[in-house]
Amino acid sequence: MSVISDFYKSLEKVDFLRDESEIEINSQYIGIIEEIEKTDLDQAVLLNREREALMFVKTAEEGLTPKITGTGTDEDGNQIPIQWPDSNNFREEDYSNIEKRYKSTQNKYLKTEFGLFLFYSKRLKRNEDLLELLEVLQERCDILWDLSDSQEKNYNLLKYFASIKQLLNIASARRKAEITIASVYDKMLNKIYSRHLSWNINNFGLMRFIVDSTGLINERSKDILQMGLDLKVILDKNEQVIDAIAANDPWEIIPICSESDRLANKITDERYNWKNRIAYQYERLAENAPNYNNVAVTFIDKALRIYREIKSDADYERLSQKYQKQRTETSLSEISMAIPDEATERITGNINRLITDGGTTDIIAVITQTPMLADVQTIRSMAVALEGTAPFMEMIPKYVQDKFGNTIESYVLEDEKKEFSFLQHYSNHFQLASQTLIQIIVESIKAGKLSADAVLEVLSKTWVGESSARRISGQDIPISHLKLIEPGIRNLFLETEKWLNGEEVLPDYILSTDSLTLKIEYLLREFCLKLGIVTFKQRPDKREQNIVMEKLFDDLLRDLKDDLEEDNYTFIRFVMSDKMGLNLRNKIAHGLVDNVEYGIESPFLVLSIILKLAHYNFENTPQV
Repeated sequence: MSVISDFYKSLEKVDFLRDESEIEINSQYIGIIEEIEKTDLDQAVLLNREREALMFVKTAEEGLTPKITGTGTDEDGNQIPIQWPDSNNFREEDYSNIEKRYKSTQNKYLKTEFGLFLFYSKRLKRNEDLLELLEVLQERCDILWDLSDSQEKNYNLLKYFASIKQLLNIASARRKAEITIASVYDKMLNKIYSRHLSWNINNFGLMRFIVDSTGLINERSKDILQMGLDLKVILDKNEQVIDAIAANDPWEIIPICSESDRLANKITDERYNWKNRIAYQYERLAENAPNYNNVAVTFIDKALRIYREIKSDADYERLSQKYQKQRTETSLSEISMAIPDEATERITGNINRLITDGGTTDIIAVITQTPMLADVQTIRSMAVALEGTAPFMEMIPKYVQDKFGNTIESYVLEDEKKEFSFLQHYSNHFQLASQTLIQIIVESIKAGKLSADAVLEVLSKTWVGESSARRISGQDIPISHLKLIEPGIRNLFLETEKWLNGEEVLPDYILSTDSLTLKIEYLLREFCLKLGIVTFKQRPDKREQNIVMEKLFDDLLRDLKDDLEEDNYTFIRFVMSDKMGLNLRNKIAHGLVDNVEYGIESPFLVLSIILKLAHYNFENTPQV
């Protein structure tokens, strides 16, 4: 068809690498699809699959991932997961068409994106096809490098590193079998190495380059060393960079030191004490914190852990004295919010009255009910009331990134952006409420009105403390929910009491946080069983055989949405799994929490969730 031929010819002329490629190409494809679908639906479907192949997120770490994920409703009103693009929709003729487009196009952007789609779909198998993809990826990297400049937000450099990772990932898988592929791989490693060393250290707007480049060298250090290149000079370069930006924001310096420390450990280079430098930057952050508040305590906490790890006794002792003084003035919470003085006095007065006049039961009831946090409907109403106050910002899609810079959640559609607005407001209220909750807990423990024994005594009188049995292989095996969570609770209070008594400068919450966080999924599973909700699901495999697997955390919580109070459901989701919240369960389960990130707040928030779940009552419990 001449219309499609003309469309393809027009695409060939566009230099998408120098433009907003995704937006531009998506718009052009939508235009031609709308034009021809009235007369040739089959061709429109093929073109739409081309568009989707281009729109997939392609990363060296995860291969193909959908650009949009979420939940929808089927014709029966059930919530189902949705994603776009969806590889399950691709037919054999779709793959064949995309293979033709890959071989015929000379546009570097199109050839790269089609090639990556085919590679991660396991459709690009011949070495000559792979070599063609690698060569165009190499050209793409060079173009993006040339386009980089000294602007602070340089998206070309981000694309540059993403393209390099793609190239290295593909080439490393085949380089042993094909010498020409090995040559491309080695050539790119040489470029990475030389570009790092030639980087202008006065290019302050792009310090992120040093971080990402060192990270890339870390990932390929073994192969670079085998090429006979000296990695110590990379650390020398990083040392020059740190000296040049010594007065800069510590948040610029810490990532460089962290990547440098990782590389130094790999090549056993002890010339620069990178961890000591990281600790010093945390001290700088503490000194610059507003009014030296509880945020400062968090930074001191991180610095102390590092000094203890590297056995820098003098620094540890010096900073301990400062920490000892500061910890008596503020609670060790990792989240802070500026509060007017009159509000602070009112909150402190309420806490003092609760601890002075109330008993242990009253205090545990407050930890369970968290009345200091506004209810969901009130917060949602506030969010709605503020809609339209910043119309331009409301139009922009929102993205959530983790500490590694990965985009882990997006809010693009109108309903998603409204949910983002609600979660922002909820987060603000949550910060204040969590600080108040931790202050209540710490002061109650100091006053002798809250202990592990007291909490366990309360839990023993709930369904969590009831005797239970698990039917395994036809036999009823006695089990105890309480015994499963008791060690984590006891360790949590033990560490806190030792800290408050001055026996430890630095409480260790790693064990209690990990243990209690992972037990929430266990309790949700038991909760479902008591309500007669099945805890397994079927998942078809590639051979269309139904595989039975236990439901995961998000599945269980979603199943309980109608049975939990809305405030409790939102609290649990925000703490445990929401990307806009603490996301504790996912971070801990997938090993994404470093030792310096464990503080007092997380385990006590999880304890509050345990108490919330425990205080539900069940009658006529069904058998599942």
